[in-house]
Amino acid sequence: MFYSKFKKHVEALLFSSGNPISTKKIAQILEIHEQHVELLIDQLIQDMTDENRGLMIVKVAAGYQLCTKPELA
Repeated sequence: MFYSKFKKHVEALLFSSGNPISTKKIAQILEIHEQHVELLIDQLIQDMTDENRGLMIVKVAAGYQLCTKPELA
């Protein structure tokens, strides 16, 4: 995917936000299509599921948030 270079940027925005952030807002910040943001978030969710990581991405209301996995809370 052309926008895969933005995956780390999406992760950083989710981390630094602290609060849920919408795909629309992320798309505006990165100046890419909202559809691509959704695909990047899906990839990040899969990355965090496949790997033995302590964080996960959850959908909250109309946005996404980076959270600690429940077993580590």
